[in-house]
Parts: sequence; C-alpha cells; structure tokens
Amino acid sequence: MQTCVLSRVLMSPTDATYCSQFYFFLHEIQTPGFSTLCFADQIIRTVTPLIFCTTEYEAGFIGFLLYNL
Repeated sequence: MQTCVLSRVLMSPTDATYCSQFYFFLHEIQTPGFSTLCFADQIIRTVTPLIFCTTEYEAGFIGFLLYNL
C-alpha cells in the first residue's frame, strides 16, 4: 500500500481520484485475496496520522481520496 497507493495519492488530486477508482475496480472484478474491508480499514488507519505531517496541498489530495471512497 505504501508503494502503490500512498505515494501516488500525494502527487495530485487526479492521482488521488485514480487510486480510489482503482480500489473500486479491484473490488468490482473480485480480485482473489483482496479484502475490500481490510483495504478500506488500512487506508483510514494509515491516512489519518499522515494528514498531520503533510503539507496543506498533500492533505487536500488525501481529502480527494477519502471523498471518493
């Protein structure tokens, strides 16, 4: 998750939206071994403390991710 999702979320609002759509795509195609609830839980647990140690713009990008989830 740190390599694929979080690094991309902090790049731009478009990338944050892409990550949320990718999450829904993995759920839609029923990827084996992908737990939707575990992934959502991990996103929320990881992103919440991250908001306090990022710039204002990066926190806004995280907001785009959470809004689209």
